Amino acid sequence: MTIAIIQTASASHRQAWYGQDMLLSWVSLDLEPQLVLCVDAIDHLRVGCDQLRHGKSLQKRYQLLELYDAPTPWVVHDLELIPASEWIIPVEQISSNALVQRLAQFNKILHFNPDDSTRLADV
Repeated sequence: MTIAIIQTASASHRQAWYGQDMLLSWVSLDLEPQLVLCVDAIDHLRVGCDQLRHGKSLQKRYQLLELYDAPTPWVVHDLELIPASEWIIPVEQISSNALVQRLAQFNKILHFNPDDSTRLADV
């Protein structure tokens, strides 16, 4: 099964943490979900944009992805590319058009968004 986890909530929002929990759970089970960061979630992996919640660092937890055989996260934006030195881990920067094409290959898409609703889509 191919799974994509789309994050659009800012790092300070609880949905960002729920999405990260799901991502790390599936990665630890070797399910290799694809992390997709869009809109406000782009800052989840940007240097200097860390958030703490209950004494835990969002970015330190994302750095755990490097310990597993997790796919490189996709960062979606249609502006100028952000230099690699501004990311806490390696990312692949793609356009929104490329995302639409790539999502067609996934069986399940889980979207964590700031309106507090998590959506699961069968593709």
